[in-house]
Amino acid sequence: MKYLTMLSPAETLLVLRRETTTLNELLKVTLWDLLYKSVLQTLQVSRQPSPQDPPCTFIYIVKGEYFDTYKPLPHEGVFLYPFPTNNGIEILFRHLVKIAYQNAGSRQKFLHLVSQSEQMKTCFSQTKLQKIFGGYSITANGLALEKDLAKELAELEARLPSLLESGKEKVLEIYRQIKGNMLLIQGIESTSLGGLDKQLWEEVQQEQNMPLPASCSGTFSSFDSYSESFDSSCGGDSNGGDSGGDGC
Repeated sequence: MKYLTMLSPAETLLVLRRETTTLNELLKVTLWDLLYKSVLQTLQVSRQPSPQDPPCTFIYIVKGEYFDTYKPLPHEGVFLYPFPTNNGIEILFRHLVKIAYQNAGSRQKFLHLVSQSEQMKTCFSQTKLQKIFGGYSITANGLALEKDLAKELAELEARLPSLLESGKEKVLEIYRQIKGNMLLIQGIESTSLGGLDKQLWEEVQQEQNMPLPASCSGTFSSFDSYSESFDSSCGGDSNGGDSGGDGC
């Protein structure tokens, strides 16, 4: 592996699935990657509105251990900008989702942000008309990177069953290397993981200080329990807007 260790998952999606990836998917993997890298972290708070009500669990996002030393990529700013001037601020997860959608603006605008990183600048180009009306073209460097990334992902997907049979440590080692790109491997959330995915997720939790609500199942797919907001009231992919429900 080489490129999967170097690129953020949003950059990988830009190269491999630029025509089909959604704003929802791009934002979800970006936030997950920032959480995994301890740039941001979750804070679980339980409150009981009244003695008659059961306790409610709220998930907040706060600065992580490496926030102040991390050099963010252009597209990661949609999640990070609320934090720098507000030390100790806690943002409700759903509210941060809404902020990210507003900052992203649209799928096309967010993809443009992703393309502005140093590693992406040689992979995509824009004509004068594209700069005015939107769009971009993939370069020869981009096509070569696309081929290499597809090969690396295919190799990992093929190796996954045997890696799982060898034990969780080998999978965890790959996870540590490619971080959020692990979410892009086909089959990582499949039932073929058996009970091992729960162990792996708990290990990641422990390493990255990422608490889960008690209702979560403890698998890789449990991240969707955090990100219901992406899939419900904040799912306006065409314009990046909030559809107006309470989910944000």
